[in-house]
Amino acid sequence: MSLPSATLTARKVAIDTYRENVVYLRRDCPVMPDVDVRDRQVVLVDDMISTGRTLAEAARTLTKAGAARVDVAATHALFSEDAGRALQAAGVRRIWTTDSVRHATNAIRLAGPLAHALRARR
Repeated sequence: MSLPSATLTARKVAIDTYRENVVYLRRDCPVMPDVDVRDRQVVLVDDMISTGRTLAEAARTLTKAGAARVDVAATHALFSEDAGRALQAAGVRRIWTTDSVRHATNAIRLAGPLAHALRARR
């Protein structure tokens, strides 16, 4: 990405502006760190998407804070019926998931990295 990026995970928030500034926030802390996300691309990263509510809330918060764009990346696409709609309604533009669970958002194949890791353990 050519723009500075902000990454929010369900467990922590890490804002990384070309590696110059990283801020961590515990999940139980209800506020965003004091970092300017205006006009920045933001990627929310989570281990799984089931209802999408946590990510949707984070997307709305970041959009209100002026983020130029909010996208989501997750490992497991466990989507409930309305999770995709909830994320879209919250302003999330793109969603990328691994193929660990078959879903229309699958963009990252796991077979290669898993095979490599297993071979390395021999």
